[in-house]
Amino acid sequence: MTASAQDDSAVSRVDFLMDGVKVGSDSSAPYSTSYRPSKSLPYGAHTLTAVAYDAAGLSASSAPVSVTRVH
Repeated sequence: MTASAQDDSAVSRVDFLMDGVKVGSDSSAPYSTSYRPSKSLPYGAHTLTAVAYDAAGLSASSAPVSVTRVH
């Protein structure tokens, strides 16, 4: 997963979430993480989002992206 993020001062990190659960984080651009779902992740639709944080702790979320796990 990759994300672009910018802030008027600096982006301190970007967290990557699947269905609201953090699955990775990166603190240097280009922001990315690898994620391999466990066997416990149900088949079907899931939502990915990225949340960028600045040095003051303020955050902004990406638009959700829908993905589907198939066999």
